[in-house]
Amino acid sequence: MAQLTAAEVLAKIQADEPLVNSELSALDLSGKTLDCGDFTGAYLRRTNLTEASCVGTNFAKATLILAQLKQCNLTEAHLEGSIFTQADFTEANLQQVKAAGVNLQGATLSQSMGRGGNFERGNFSEVKASQAQFERANLVKIQAQKADFTSANLNKSNLSRSHCHNTNFTEATFISADLEQGDFTEANFTKANLTQVNGINTVFHEGTFTDTCFDNAQLELANFWRSTITGATFRNASLFSASLEYATLTDIDFSGADLRSAVFFKSNLEGSCFDNCRLEGAIFGDVTGLTAEQKNFLKQNGALNVA
Repeated sequence: MAQLTAAEVLAKIQADEPLVNSELSALDLSGKTLDCGDFTGAYLRRTNLTEASCVGTNFAKATLILAQLKQCNLTEAHLEGSIFTQADFTEANLQQVKAAGVNLQGATLSQSMGRGGNFERGNFSEVKASQAQFERANLVKIQAQKADFTSANLNKSNLSRSHCHNTNFTEATFISADLEQGDFTEANFTKANLTQVNGINTVFHEGTFTDTCFDNAQLELANFWRSTITGATFRNASLFSASLEYATLTDIDFSGADLRSAVFFKSNLEGSCFDNCRLEGAIFGDVTGLTAEQKNFLKQNGALNVA
């Protein structure tokens, strides 16, 4: 397959001719206008698209390994099934993209704008997405192992059934996000804001939650097994039938929370507050850190196995 030049690519775009399956690797298309072009299945390894305009452009099933897309405008672009391994999207505009099944493994997405984008089933493993904006994005069933979302905006995003093992969400915001049935084993949520999240039946095994906010969250059947939770707030949250076994729960504010049937077996509850909680059927077997006054309060309000 003959390699096209940048000039030939631009001429085809202007003539509304498709570039399907074209070999375009390592071309310099920085700053160029490629709006609504058809690059379906094209090869663009190491191609430079820095500051290019790709509004509505079709890159479905294209290969853009190690491509440069810094400040590229990809609004409403088609990225379904595309491969962007280790590509650089720093400050790129990915709003409203159609990117189901996209492979972003190892890509840099720092300060990118992905609001309202559809990334369902995408591979975000090892991405660097600090300060990225994914508000209202569809992130259902994504794979995001060992990714870095430090200070990212995930408000009202949908992360249900996602797999985010060992991912860093330090200082990220998830206000009203949907995490239902997601798996966040060993994830770091230090100083993250999860106010009003849907965390029903979500796995948080061995996670780190320092100064994390879960106020008004739905955490029914959530599992915090062996998690380290310090200085966090669960004010008015629902943890009905949640599991907090073997967890460290120091200086936690559970004020007004629904803890009915929650399991705290072998957990450390030193300095935690249970004011105005619903406690019927909650299990506190072999816990540590409770004061005598707290033990009496728990027993009087229907908690079980309080020693």
